[in-house]
Parts: sequence; structure tokens; C-alpha cells
Amino acid sequence: MKRKSMILLLGMATAIFALGYKQCTYAATNLETVTAKGDFEIKTISSTGDISDELGNYLTYAKNSTEGKPVVISIPSGSYTISDSTKLVIPSSTTIVAENDTIIKKISDSEHSILRTTTNDAVKNVRIYGGTWDGNQQAKHGIEFMAASSTTLEKVTLKNCTQNGLYLNNKANITAINSTMDNNQKYGVAMYGESTLTMKGCKVTNNQSHGMCIENSFLYANTSANTITGNNWAGISTNGSKSKLYLKNSKINNNGKKPRGDGDGQMGHGVAIHEGTIAEISNNDISYNKTCGISVFNNNKVNTVVTNNKINHNGRHGIGARKQTALTISGNEIGNNAYN
Repeated sequence: MKRKSMILLLGMATAIFALGYKQCTYAATNLETVTAKGDFEIKTISSTGDISDELGNYLTYAKNSTEGKPVVISIPSGSYTISDSTKLVIPSSTTIVAENDTIIKKISDSEHSILRTTTNDAVKNVRIYGGTWDGNQQAKHGIEFMAASSTTLEKVTLKNCTQNGLYLNNKANITAINSTMDNNQKYGVAMYGESTLTMKGCKVTNNQSHGMCIENSFLYANTSANTITGNNWAGISTNGSKSKLYLKNSKINNNGKKPRGDGDGQMGHGVAIHEGTIAEISNNDISYNKTCGISVFNNNKVNTVVTNNKINHNGRHGIGARKQTALTISGNEIGNNAYN
């Protein structure tokens, strides 16, 4: 009897050990994920509270480093503040990694963005990974990229800025992955000066003007789903003869919460296309917007291609077009819009 009991207990212990072993597998931290492949010099924020000086010093170090390795600046889990952004200028070959539960809040110095690059430096190989960057109505933009290339934003939230969450200018070339631009006083994303944004799995929500403003710039949102919803004016607004919009597999819903007046650029369209933009819009759900699902206006006879979308329950037209526009429309489901 004792022998059988001992065998049974050993069997139970083995089973519990095996079960416990399976339960003790943990996801890698963001720092481990970013540094898993590659040889980096890692600098870790040790300050509590205000990290302006330490983060600024590490960015200066990264700019002047002679070690020959890319610099990774790690911001551990926690809540931090930034009172002075003067030195928070990102140099080339620098990565800033915050954990997903990390919050970095701007508390003063409203003249500057939280992080930025400069036109004079023309940086490349920059990566911002993780964390919530809260402008707290003290940051001009969340992150400002000027003349930056080969640069990635991933798992980042940019919110509560006095102007834009993400600001691109001077031919910036950025990829944004699984990031959120929320509740900024102007645009979630603002693009100027022949900048390029490749957007994958991002959310642009609850911004006080357009969700995205594209002026003489290029948006490629055609490789994976994005969500653009709840913005006060249009979900996406484009203008300028150099603009290009490639939009696929995304949701553009419930925009136009608070449209301003009757101006074509300020009404609550899902997608508003103006003045020469080349646009291909396919396989999207563009529904429940305040005015038109898609509005094409004064597009100088540049052909706009609209295929295989669901365009339903918008407050005016499913697709509205006027003043010298050309459209190719095929395979769309268009129904229950208030006008046509």
C-alpha cells in the first residue's frame, strides 16, 4: 500500500512540476525584444520622476559616441515626467525603448515636442519602441521627425499634444507599426514636405481636427489593417499635387464628431481627397462618418480608384465627387447612406 501511495505521489509531483514549468514562461521585455539580435551599447534610465536631464545626456552621448555600436536607451516600467525637452533631440543609429506600461508625461516647456529630430542632422536608423508618450497639453507634437529616414515607430502611443501626435516634414521617411495617435488638439498624424509614412496596424483616434492630414506627402497604409475613427473632422484629408494615398484593409468609421462649418476640408468625411492627390482605396470599411464616406473634390482630373470597399451608413453620400474629378469605381458595397 505504501509503495502504491509513493508511486502515486511521485506521479502527481511530476505532473505538477510539468504544469508549473509550462506556466512559468514569460514574454520578453521590450528591451529584450529589441536587443535580441544585434550588438548594442545599452544605457538605462535610473532616475525616478523627471528624466529630462538623464535622457538628454544619453541622447547627447549617442550623438558623440565613438564606440561604433548603435546606442539603445532603455526606459524601465514606471511613470516619468519631462520638464525640459531642449536636449531631447534624437541622433542617428539610436533606439529608445520603453516598456509597454511605461508612461512619459510632459509637464512644462510647451514650445517643444517631447522628442524630435532636426532638419540639419538628417538622421537615419532611429527606432522608438514602446511606451505612452503623453503630451499633457504641454507638448507641441508627440514626436517630430524632420528629414529622418530608415526610422521606425513601434508599439508607441502619442496623445494629448497641443498640435499633432506624429509630425513629419522635410522628406521624413517613417514606418509606424501597431502605434496609436489619440486625442491630440490638431491632427493625430500631420505630414508635409514630401514626407512618407508606411503605416501598419495603427490606430488614429479621437483627434480634435483630422485624424490624418496629408499635404504633398505619401501615405502607404496598404499592407495591414489600420483603424481611423472618432476624429472631429475627416478621418483622412489629403491635398497637394504631390500627394499619394494608398489605403487598404482599414476601418475609417465614425469620423466627423464635431465638423466645423461647411468648408470641404473641415467636414466629417471618412476620406477627403483634394487638389491632385493620386489615390487608390480598396477593401476598406468606410462607414458611419458624419458626411460622405469618400469625398473627392477639385482633384484636377487625377484618377481616383475606389474598389471593393464597404461604404455604408454615412451621413451624406457614399461617394461624393465634384469640380473636375475622375473616378474608377468597381466592386464596392454602397448602401444606407443618407443622400446618394
